Amino acid sequence: MSRLSLPLAPGAASHTDPRQPVVVTLPDGETLAVKQLLDVDAHNPKLAKSLARGYRTAGLSLLPARLSGVNVCPGSSPGCRAACLNTAGHGGVFPAIHRRRLAKTLAWRKHRGWFAARLDLELSRFVRRCREEGYRPAVRLNVLSDLPWEDLVPTVFRHDARYYDYSAVRTRMERFLRQEFPANYSLCWSRKEDNEGACKRFLARGGTVSVVFAGPKPARFWGHPVVDGDADDLRFLDPPGVVVGLSAKGKARRDRTGFVVRDAAWPRTGRRHRPGDGKPVRRPTARVGSRVEEVYEERLHKNDGRPLL
Repeated sequence: MSRLSLPLAPGAASHTDPRQPVVVTLPDGETLAVKQLLDVDAHNPKLAKSLARGYRTAGLSLLPARLSGVNVCPGSSPGCRAACLNTAGHGGVFPAIHRRRLAKTLAWRKHRGWFAARLDLELSRFVRRCREEGYRPAVRLNVLSDLPWEDLVPTVFRHDARYYDYSAVRTRMERFLRQEFPANYSLCWSRKEDNEGACKRFLARGGTVSVVFAGPKPARFWGHPVVDGDADDLRFLDPPGVVVGLSAKGKARRDRTGFVVRDAAWPRTGRRHRPGDGKPVRRPTARVGSRVEEVYEERLHKNDGRPLL
């Protein structure tokens, strides 16, 4: 078993017919039938942006970090857990989405054979549908997780599709850069508040690195070109050695852990500098998440990220 795999739950069921749903029991005692694993782009605005480039994207959304009781994000940090997109978009509005993600995660843990067979079946159907509609298929298996599917269910990569993910697990990125991954599976390294050294090393080796910015994305960062990661989610089309700039969304807009780069030119003291004179300008003192803080960030955004003098 891979050291990053989820432990198999005691008494895990042997039901493996992928055409039939499995029923899981949630921590509050409610039972849910898991009928489908993949979300196709129509249900995810970010994935839907790929349509303009001729790709349809299917994604697997599990419940991130340890929210299910089992860690599916072994490389996560306090900053990325606090800013996680699990609560962004529809996931932060409809509790049923959260419960479905929990049910899928429990299905993976307790019905491992069914899960693998169902995933393979849905991928077959998705690829066939894409071909019929004239699209190229893309697959993101870790929309909200960071599991090594290349080890857990390597057979899913047999399908004629492009697979991609973001990852913060160093061993996975190292193996990808050594070309030890399936040929149709790409990784983009995720910058966090505690891994900038690894970011620069992976960029120097031709890897790509995603960075979340609070304000406008710079043209270059750490001496590397920045591409707009919000334009679409097709990371396998990015040229080597680029920074993938992402805009802070949801709770990430209030991040103060360092996970979000608030200004590419900010010194680590947290002070801003007036252009030209080098004199620091202190930001207003306010409780993180307060209305004063929100107004400051809104004004900063309208000022194109320049200091508020």
